[in-house]
Formats: sequence, structure tokens, C-alpha cells
Amino acid sequence: MDWKPPRTRGLITGLGIVSGILVVDVLLAVWITRKPVNLLSFALGLLVTFSLPALVLMVYWLYSLMSMRYSVDRNGLVITCGATKQIIPMTSIQQLIPGAGHSLEGRMQGIRWPGFWLGHGHLSGLGLTLFYATVPLEEQILVVTPTLTYAISPADKEAFTQAFEARRQLGPLKLWNQESQPARFATWNIWSDRPAHILLGLGLLLVAVLFAYLCWRYPGLPATVPLHFDTTGAVDRSGARRSLFVLPVIGLLIWGANGVLGLILRSRERVAAYLLWGGTLLAQVLLGLALSTLMR
Repeated sequence: MDWKPPRTRGLITGLGIVSGILVVDVLLAVWITRKPVNLLSFALGLLVTFSLPALVLMVYWLYSLMSMRYSVDRNGLVITCGATKQIIPMTSIQQLIPGAGHSLEGRMQGIRWPGFWLGHGHLSGLGLTLFYATVPLEEQILVVTPTLTYAISPADKEAFTQAFEARRQLGPLKLWNQESQPARFATWNIWSDRPAHILLGLGLLLVAVLFAYLCWRYPGLPATVPLHFDTTGAVDRSGARRSLFVLPVIGLLIWGANGVLGLILRSRERVAAYLLWGGTLLAQVLLGLALSTLMR
């Protein structure tokens, strides 16, 4: 039997945060398009870019909130939140107690906004606690096991408790293992691959440097700039100075394409992936030299 937490408050708050980020991004984008290109416009563009991962995370957390449920049968309790599951066998559950009277020791690690508790922390007298709830601590139900405590918030706490006790008395048909089943993407070993982080991070940093350098020099550039030189070093093609943005855009596309291809290769040929990402760094340096030459 599935039990769901109250979601209205958390959903309204989360959608408000997403809407606020989108409004700020749109206003900044409009401002950038209407103002001269300079370092300030680059900084604001960078701010908008950094907000995109935050939006993706917010959307996933809202999905986690909407999918949160507690499934009870005679074998135990399963907490579902997004792509994550916590499996708690009935034989491991010592008691259900109210959250009232307990307090957090320090700060909860994870996501917490009005109407949404997702993360872990330490409760007084209980130790490490995983939170999958949508109401304040004093309104939560604490599922106590020998190793962990789980904080949940079914909408009808009394009916949930009665259903739980009725199923506990029946006894389990299967013996579950107490375990956490994380989202598949959370188990990718790329998250612990430090060389990959360094190579990809440096590549993205060099792309940002290309854009920053061009934005810094842009106000002082003539309206028409050289775009190509012949074999003798003479200019054989010119164009508007905004055409120079093609070079950092190419750098960004190279970083993105090689990044994705490297991630695909990494599962089979890790060295090949590292070489590909290292080649991305070289490409950014060459693009930087070309950009510097064209702006002399």
C-alpha cells in the first residue's frame, strides 16, 4: 500500500524558486543583448550559464518531490524519492516514533526548503537520519532501525501507523536486505575520476578565457577586422568584429563534442578518453593564438 506526503507547500516553493531563476535569466539576457560587449556583459552571461545547472537540479528535485511515496507491506517499508529507493525490512524496524521532541544536531546536509526535506543529518538520541519528508521535524514520523533512522511524512500519520502495525503483525513472507538503491546516474564512476574532472574543467576554463579575452578587447576593436591571411601574411578576408566570436564558439563546440565522446569512450578506453580531453586543451590554446593574431 502506498502513502504519499503532502506536497502543495513544497511544490509551490520549488516552482517559485524556478520561476525566480528564469525571470532573472531572461532579464539578464535582455540586458546583455542591448548593451555593448565588454567584460561586464561576459560576467553576466557567465552568471546566466551557471544558473542552467541549478535549473536542471531544481527540476530533478521537484520530480523527486512529486514522486515521493512510502510503500508498506508485511515485508517492510520502501521509500521512493525520484530515482532513489530506501528498502527497510520489517525485521529491522524497531519502532515508529514522532519527530516531536527531537532536534537536529548541527545542520542537515541536502536539500531543504519549506515543504521539502531531502538529505541526512543527526538527530538527538537517534544518530544518523535520512530525511524524506515534506513537513517540519515535529510533524514527521521517525522509522528507527539499529543502524539508521528514516524521517517520513505520510499525509495521514495515524492511518499509516495503523496500517504499518497491522502488516508487522502478519510477519514477513520474504527477508529483505536493508539497503539504499541510488539513482543510476549517481553510481557512474565518472564522479570519482579526478583526472577527468581536471581535464574537462581546464577545457571549460580555457573556453571561458577565450570569451573573456574577446569581450575585454572588443570595445577597442575597429568595426572591421581581419579574418584570414594568405600565405604571404596579407589580409585576404575581413569582416565585422562580431565575427570573431566564431572562434570561442568553435572552442565551446569542441569541448562539448569531445567531452561527450570521451565519456562514451571512457567505459572501454580510459586512456583514449584522457587523450581526447587533452587534445581539447590544445585546441583551445590554438584558438586563443588565432584570436590574438586577428586582434593585433
